[in-house]
Amino acid sequence: MKSLKFIVLTLLVFSTTNCNQVRDNFDWGLVEEGVYINKFFGMEWPMPKGWHYDDTFAEQWAKVNREEFVRLAQSAYESKQRIAQPHEGVQESFLFMLNKKDIENGQQDNPTIFLYAENLAYIEGAQIDDLEDYMAQTVKESKANPSVTLDSEDYEKERVGGTTFYKLTGVRTDGGASYKEHYYLTLLNGFGFGMLLRADDDAGIAKLEEVMGGISF
Repeated sequence: MKSLKFIVLTLLVFSTTNCNQVRDNFDWGLVEEGVYINKFFGMEWPMPKGWHYDDTFAEQWAKVNREEFVRLAQSAYESKQRIAQPHEGVQESFLFMLNKKDIENGQQDNPTIFLYAENLAYIEGAQIDDLEDYMAQTVKESKANPSVTLDSEDYEKERVGGTTFYKLTGVRTDGGASYKEHYYLTLLNGFGFGMLLRADDDAGIAKLEEVMGGISF
């Protein structure tokens, strides 16, 4: 695991490999008639009015060495048929972000929810058998990240859309600015599935958690 959950905004990576753990039906999801649908993760989310859906980064992948970026076929991206080919295999991927744009006040990207996934088969240096293992690895990585300070190493259990998530809370410092962050994490279909909530303050986080009420699995 490469700290994607904590640096997803600045180090979004999309990986390919020839590992035996290839998944040939990974689905980035798409919005149909105002509803985000992801068949691979069994997720539906009616897009809240006044919020902006952005899956631009899901167009890109990167090789394992993280040095060479490649793109999905443009025709596939434009038709939203973003399905992994068997020889590619998804290691980590950004799915989409949802933000509340406030053009009048010049705040275009905050508060924001980032959705991402990482294949458990590729996590280095840890054996992930259950969600507790995944959370322990997450806490370990966050402690090694100088930009992130967790409020506590303990996590809370919450139900989101009928599925159990574990939640961590913390603060990110970036370029002199500080942001509140809540991390909702679970395991789905052999992947770590995360929702990173980021906002300037508690009120912004509360708005994000409110719109999450429409999610179902």
